[in-house]
Amino acid sequence: MKNPDNTPFADANGSNNNNPQGAADANATHTTDTTIVAATMESSAQAEADDPASAETSAPTSAGASATAPTATAPRRRWTKTLIAVPILVALLVACGCAWAWQTRWRSIAVTVNGQCLEISAGMTVQQLMSANGDFNARPGRLLALDGTVLNDNGGDPASFTIDNRQVSPADWNSTRLPGDATVAVASGADVTEGHSTDYETVPRGVSVNVTGGVVQMVQSRGKDGKREVWVGDVSGQRVEKDVVEQPEDAQVVGVSPHPEGRNVIALTFDDGPSQQYTGPILDILKDKGVKATFFDVGTYSLAYPDEEKRMMAEGHEVASHSNTHAYLPGLSRDELRSELSAGLQNMQQASGVNTRMIRAPYGAFTADQWKDAYDLIDYNVIWSVDTKDWKLPGAQAIRSAAVSGAYNGAVILMHDGGGNRDEDVAALPGIIDDLKGQGYEFVTISELLQMAGASAAPAEDGAGDGASGDGSASSSAASDSATMAAAASAATAQQS
Repeated sequence: MKNPDNTPFADANGSNNNNPQGAADANATHTTDTTIVAATMESSAQAEADDPASAETSAPTSAGASATAPTATAPRRRWTKTLIAVPILVALLVACGCAWAWQTRWRSIAVTVNGQCLEISAGMTVQQLMSANGDFNARPGRLLALDGTVLNDNGGDPASFTIDNRQVSPADWNSTRLPGDATVAVASGADVTEGHSTDYETVPRGVSVNVTGGVVQMVQSRGKDGKREVWVGDVSGQRVEKDVVEQPEDAQVVGVSPHPEGRNVIALTFDDGPSQQYTGPILDILKDKGVKATFFDVGTYSLAYPDEEKRMMAEGHEVASHSNTHAYLPGLSRDELRSELSAGLQNMQQASGVNTRMIRAPYGAFTADQWKDAYDLIDYNVIWSVDTKDWKLPGAQAIRSAAVSGAYNGAVILMHDGGGNRDEDVAALPGIIDDLKGQGYEFVTISELLQMAGASAAPAEDGAGDGASGDGSASSSAASDSATMAAAASAATAQQS
């Protein structure tokens, strides 16, 4: 058959029916293409089996193969394999978890607690074991005050827990698990005493008194307070005395009877003044005879008659205290005694400016107890060795005879210039002075007598005396305090004019 343009028709394979060779070639080509397509499909199927993910993209596009056949089966294969793998994986995980739980939680292990064998779950913590067994009756220690009383029942050390001799801190009880076959010891906590700060308290010194036979009693040594350590509780505030860290030293009070070697001295003393009626005449006699004496004045009388006391000082006499109201000192309490002595000293100082730490106790009554209560207020308590007994009013001659007959080197003669009728003293005094001078006696004050004998009280401590002088001087006379004497003399002169 020919085309209209007289060209031969080609077949579907592009061959020319009029060309036998061409037909043969076309058949050959078709056969070859078929073979290639078949090979390609086989290769794709094999690739899909090896790699399902590539199946969707490797489908052949040749005319003789189906483009959608491979991609329809690939997802089904993948899901099938996944559904098989997941249960297996879950089973493996469950098996592993069960094995771990069995090993660390579910199985039982044996532990020995305080000698008793217990079966417990593996992995039990210390806290769980303690809670499950009532803490094995172990309790925290108590917090104690310094004196041993209980401040807090649970304030001491916590209960102790040891595993195989290794102590576990309570802070780690929740995180520490017990191993099998462990040996455990549980014990109550120890009591703890509260903390403390350290303070110190004074240990008062004592006073040793040995004045027997002494005409003058004096403080030979002031002694020293000691010091004690004291603990003060941080919680209770309790103060508990501990060791003495500095031992106290006793003050020493002794009695002395001065006898200045190589001298012939005597001391005239007058009590209970000053008085407006008798002090002046007695001072006139002493001035006329050129004699110095010691006056023991009552504090209230000093305030009442300051001019007489000022004159005593101005003329070189020694002025000391005879208490404030002439009280019987052993009958007073400690506070009353100290008040009586301090007031007497202060009133004298106010009246005339006298500054003294010397007294004569009324009636001579001053025992070891009074010394212990007042040793820091005074330096001396002056007694007497010759009592004229003028207070009995025996007559001027009897007074004179008693003074002269009792005289010796260092003697202290007792007379009065106040406190009653002293006319006999005024009458007897000139003869006493003349007689003793005739025997070679020199008249001295108490402080001069002590100085000649080398006897002196220990210096007073700073601030001692509750208002009394703390100058530590062995003498309270105006002669030993020139400034005081000059002031008193000036005041007396001004008043007389």
